[in-house]
Amino acid sequence: AEHGLDAWLERIREMLKNPDSNALDFIDDFKLNLFSEEIFVFTPKGELRSLPVNSTVLDFAYHIHSKLGDTCIGAKVNHTTVPFNYKLRNGDQVAVLTSAKQKPKEEWLQYVVTAKAKSKIKEALKEEKKEIIEKGKVILEEKFKQLKIEFNQDNINRFQSFCNIDNNNELFYQVGNNTITEKHIKGFISS
Repeated sequence: AEHGLDAWLERIREMLKNPDSNALDFIDDFKLNLFSEEIFVFTPKGELRSLPVNSTVLDFAYHIHSKLGDTCIGAKVNHTTVPFNYKLRNGDQVAVLTSAKQKPKEEWLQYVVTAKAKSKIKEALKEEKKEIIEKGKVILEEKFKQLKIEFNQDNINRFQSFCNIDNNNELFYQVGNNTITEKHIKGFISS
């Protein structure tokens, strides 16, 4: 238990140094693993790593490096290819498989038990949402200009109400991920 507490304090220090991370989420997630049993697995180079029981390949990937976790598509465990939600067992040798096209998805949160993996996935999802919101704002501005609608707060709010959405960021997000399209904007003009 002594070792678990030291590790916990060290990770809390690490989290607090990173202003983007949500330290409270992390502490809640981490409490779940604090005194849970551990398993020991090996990297391809034979380095020993300890993880909580029920850890998956995805947990292992994030344990090694967040970039490895973000691009993980599976692993070779004891030289056999397995999916990233495969639960690791004591003594497994794990080589993570990645793809540059892979990126974290919401459902990944169901496949991990470690606080580090959960917080890194949440961070990546938040970052991606921010990018989609920015993209959506640019798209909406272009569409408004093409349709001779002034891109001002009043028109944005009216379009937002027309689409039955609560806030600007959600509107931009839905435009950015194509849930709201030009068809909706034309419907708004003719309303």
